[in-house]
Amino acid sequence: MNTLQRLQVTTLGPVFGLVGLSVLAFLNHNALQRAHTNRYESYRLAQELRASSDELTRMARTYVVTGDPAYEQAYWRILDVRNGVKPRPDGRTVPLRRLMEQQGFTADEFAKLRQAEDNSNALVHTETVAMHAIKGEFADGKGGYTRQGEPDGELARRIMHDEKYHADKMSIMDPIGDFEDLLDRRTEAAVLTAQARGDRLMLLVIGLAALSAVIAWLSIRRHARSLRRAIEDLSSTSEYVASGAAQVASASRALAEGASEQVAAVEDIAASARESSAMATVNAQKTSAAGELVGREQDQFRGAGLLLGEMVTAMDDIDTAAGRISRIIKVIDEIAFHAGAARETAELIEESITRSHSGKKKVDDVATAIRSLAEQSSGVRTLVDDVQLGSREQLRALERIGTALEQIEDVTQHAAAGAEEGSAAADELTAQAGALRDVVAALERAVGTGRRDVAAARRREAAPGAARGSLVSS
Repeated sequence: MNTLQRLQVTTLGPVFGLVGLSVLAFLNHNALQRAHTNRYESYRLAQELRASSDELTRMARTYVVTGDPAYEQAYWRILDVRNGVKPRPDGRTVPLRRLMEQQGFTADEFAKLRQAEDNSNALVHTETVAMHAIKGEFADGKGGYTRQGEPDGELARRIMHDEKYHADKMSIMDPIGDFEDLLDRRTEAAVLTAQARGDRLMLLVIGLAALSAVIAWLSIRRHARSLRRAIEDLSSTSEYVASGAAQVASASRALAEGASEQVAAVEDIAASARESSAMATVNAQKTSAAGELVGREQDQFRGAGLLLGEMVTAMDDIDTAAGRISRIIKVIDEIAFHAGAARETAELIEESITRSHSGKKKVDDVATAIRSLAEQSSGVRTLVDDVQLGSREQLRALERIGTALEQIEDVTQHAAAGAEEGSAAADELTAQAGALRDVVAALERAVGTGRRDVAAARRREAAPGAARGSLVSS
């Protein structure tokens, strides 16, 4: 069981005991209140029986003396209320005897009240005889008063005031007095029992409270040292947390600044890449135009080669014809060697043949040069196609580089935003560390830890390995 659990057990155990005793004391108080209430209600019913009997006697005697029928009516109204024929002042229509039965009297107590009520009802018969005598009505022996005669006021007054009437009246009041004595003894015993129980519960509460105070004092005294040590460790830990939070805040701010600079650098690189991509696009377009121009020149070279081939063929035909002409001229010259004009003609023809041979040779040289240029133009076309293909590949590579740089730029911006959030969180952590130091200071004041104790604890924490030990112990 740890310190907190022991403190809870030693504190909550007596508290629960006090709560239980308080509940018992409350229930005992309610029982005492019920005893008092029962005593009051019982007296009230007994007094109601006594008062109704007295009121019936007063109304009957007044009617016998005055003959005023209002008193007779009041007499019967009181009797009807007591017997449950008419409603009571509280609105209920219930006989007095039933109320006494519901009150929970003992058998002896209820017997006394029943005896008093029965005697009161018997006295009602005497009072009824007297009131009928005032009106000249007398008993007929059948339970009624139908026999008529002269009103006999003297008889009525004698009946209401003779010794028998007083004896009958005492037969009502004596059982009520006995009932009250029985009620007093019972309720007094219940009250005394409840009071004694309440006193015992109060003594138990006081004793348990004193025991709780002693246990709490011993528990606090026992655990105060551990609590002070824990507070000292918490104080040292809060200092370490504050220092670490400050370092994290500084590193976060530096990271945020570096991330912002990195974002700017990446944006510059991205702009340069976009410019290089634009230039590569222009170069690819120019290379494509050069390739088209070289293609047209190659087509022209092919056309010129065809014309030269036809020209060479024609020159070959001319050379062949010149050979035949030379042979013919030789034949003519052999036939007409004596003629001078033929000789000049032959010389001219020979000169033409010679020049034709020379022209054919030059045409052959030109054809060879044109074919060489056509072959070189084909090589240039191949190189231009290779350059065009390389420009396209370079353009696609620059586009991929631009896309990658945009992704790097997004990542860098997110990293910068995260670094700023980390810096804000580190500042919040620093503020929380300050609040933690305030809480530790409040705990130190609460448990009475002095500055000397705190300084000693910090010196212990400053020892090698103390930081780790304090964190583990806390």
